[in-house]
Amino acid sequence: MKTKLTYLLMIIMTMTMALGFTSCGDDDENEVITVSIVGTWTFESEKVSETYEFRSGLSGVHSVVNRDEYGEITTSAQENFEYSLSESNDGTKYVTIVFETTSRKYKYEVTASKLLLYTSATQYYEYKRR
Repeated sequence: MKTKLTYLLMIIMTMTMALGFTSCGDDDENEVITVSIVGTWTFESEKVSETYEFRSGLSGVHSVVNRDEYGEITTSAQENFEYSLSESNDGTKYVTIVFETTSRKYKYEVTASKLLLYTSATQYYEYKRR
């Protein structure tokens, strides 16, 4: 009888512990976070500073500043553009940037602080939000 009572208490303790350690599911699983391409994105190196400013009206400004080995500005240019966004069936996002004389289509990924514009499957430009 004492052995049966011990086993019964062990089963009750195990069930109590199992219920006590059961956690609720993550409530944020279905939360969709969207980050917009709208904003100012910059790329900086020793010799080049490039900026894309995507405005909410599907227009923007592209700026490039080139520097020599001493950090002095050698050339700079600024050009307005219009852009469109699209998404393929597999969820890949694309931005088409239309300048006055040319256009470029990039696969892109965007986070709160980073914009990646892909020139090929493995090569991309990385811009930081300013």
